[in-house]
Amino acid sequence: MPLSAPPNRPAHPDAPPDFAEFWRRTLRTVDATDPQVSRYPSMEAEAPSGVMLDELRFTSLGGEQVWGYALIHDDDAPRPLIVHGHGYNGACLIKTHWAESGINVIGVDTRGHGRSDALLSYPLSRWGRALTGIHSPEQSLLRGAVMDLVQALRVGVELVGEARISRRLFYGFSYAGWLATMAQGITNRADLLAVGVPTFGWREGRRFFSLQGSGGEVNAYLARNPEAEEDVMRVLGYFDPVNVAQLIQSPTLIGWGRRDAIVPEQTVRAIADLLRCPHERYSFPISHTEEPLETLWEIFDQRVQRLALEGAPPEFGDKTPCHLIAEDAAPYNPLFPGIG
Repeated sequence: MPLSAPPNRPAHPDAPPDFAEFWRRTLRTVDATDPQVSRYPSMEAEAPSGVMLDELRFTSLGGEQVWGYALIHDDDAPRPLIVHGHGYNGACLIKTHWAESGINVIGVDTRGHGRSDALLSYPLSRWGRALTGIHSPEQSLLRGAVMDLVQALRVGVELVGEARISRRLFYGFSYAGWLATMAQGITNRADLLAVGVPTFGWREGRRFFSLQGSGGEVNAYLARNPEAEEDVMRVLGYFDPVNVAQLIQSPTLIGWGRRDAIVPEQTVRAIADLLRCPHERYSFPISHTEEPLETLWEIFDQRVQRLALEGAPPEFGDKTPCHLIAEDAAPYNPLFPGIG
């Protein structure tokens, strides 16, 4: 499916002039790439009864090899398929609890991350993964990472079978939230999108608000190389989810933490405010911490599972409500009806 803006939904005016054509070319290239999937039993986790857990290796954009995993039920019942990634500098966690609830799952360690790191054919930048290939959008590691998630959906559909998929979801948190947002904005191949604290949003704002993580790496690089700022910010424009938010057509969940030093609330709200699709917003006390309140994000996970299994109801996203999750909320006793 080529990239095309839905009626009355142009790409963001601050996007690079060739933004749409850049992603059309990229998508055509990955669509012409045979994934050549290798599949073998995994010992990394215990699969639920009636579910096969396999490790995957497949070919993505530029011939790069990436690692993934599959949790696939061994019956013929139509089930949802969730495709997800991982955090920045991290690796996939195997989502056995989703499989237990009746969902088929594909996870992928995108290029340069996790178990795909050793498979990368070129070195990472000493400034960080986000800076690898930063002088050209075509050479950026970020371009390939987005296509790795797109290719993972293709692999999942081939492994599960089109007739056995009730709906498709792109899901992610932090870096994986960025991957999912970009993949859906470019392709609209998922039926639902669910993202918590997607990173790389509102690149100009990140220069001021983001103190750690990939934003901190960019700031450190530009502090040392101030003459590169214009070129770096131009290239990051191709990977700013603000520039695809208006293109997303599927029902969408988006959440942020009101206190977050890595992906600040302002940068996520910049994405949410541009969504034109039916969507729900979730505001949590914190994100990207080790504090006990992080367990409140289980509310978001429960909502994702319910929508995956049942689909979005007709009234989904009416008036784009923002669900404000208070610090005294119980993860299994949400403050509003319809979850859990």
